[in-house]
Amino acid sequence: MHQVGYSYGQINLYLALFWIITFVAEIPSGYTADHFGYLHTIQFSAIIRAIGLIILTVPFSNITILVASGILTALGDSLQSGTMTSWIANKAKKENKAAELGDIYSNYRILATPISMIVGFIGANWLGNVN
Repeated sequence: MHQVGYSYGQINLYLALFWIITFVAEIPSGYTADHFGYLHTIQFSAIIRAIGLIILTVPFSNITILVASGILTALGDSLQSGTMTSWIANKAKKENKAAELGDIYSNYRILATPISMIVGFIGANWLGNVN
């Protein structure tokens, strides 16, 4: 972000805003998942987060763009954070496989962690080199 023209103060504003919004939106995101369904919430969170991250690629530093990106990215993150694990737990209970939840979560993490690391690395390299 510094390479695009944002100051360290603006980058810290982005991070502070991201974590505050994520914290505040965590409980309403559970309601959203219960009300609209887990898969719809996960899809919506991915779209919102993608829009927030794409906004960061705008080639000039503008505080409004930075704030909008922080808010959208945080909302996307909070909508996703507990939705997937809650969906897995509820589905396992419906299918009487609650005893297998430990294995299910382990397998999920085994797949999700490396994929997140690779995608994050590629995205950070791409966003870090946008001029």
